[in-house]
Amino acid sequence: MDNNPTVIGLWTYLLAATTKDIENLPDLKEGENVDDFKYLSVEEKNLIGFHINPGSSVPKKTATKMSRWKPGKAYILSNLFKIKHWKFLPGNYLEQETPSATYFIDAPYFDAGKQYLGSKLDYGILAKWISNLSGEIIVCEGAQHSNWLPFKELPFTVNNGGTNKSKKSKEYIFYAMQRFSIL
Repeated sequence: MDNNPTVIGLWTYLLAATTKDIENLPDLKEGENVDDFKYLSVEEKNLIGFHINPGSSVPKKTATKMSRWKPGKAYILSNLFKIKHWKFLPGNYLEQETPSATYFIDAPYFDAGKQYLGSKLDYGILAKWISNLSGEIIVCEGAQHSNWLPFKELPFTVNNGGTNKSKKSKEYIFYAMQRFSIL
């Protein structure tokens, strides 16, 4: 579920894309701009744009030395088949049916997600909604002191994908199976 039009377009594209579609996407060199490739759809430009400046809240246009598109493209190619059975629901999470399922919730991070479109999120309401889900629930967070769910620190740090390979960021996770109560 997502209500961001860019994210909706990306998931719609990826769920319909074939490996040939991904193989045919250009490998941008440093300084090249996605708009130079007139045949690309908006969704294809956005897919590449999120990889040419990893960690950005919006897709970028021009490839830099931080670009992760080449390994990103390889990753998509080797994993595209794994998502073909997924169901993506566009819209507000509060307006969706919630059958028993696996829910992967990567909301804008409490402290660092303020620049994301639609980030005016009430984390108390989100926590209550999550508490009513059944199935497998996985929730990501980036702030150590977030207390809207009982997060646990992952046992490793994650490279941000930029040029400073020594820079790490801590990630936190909430995980539950079946129905649970947090409130």
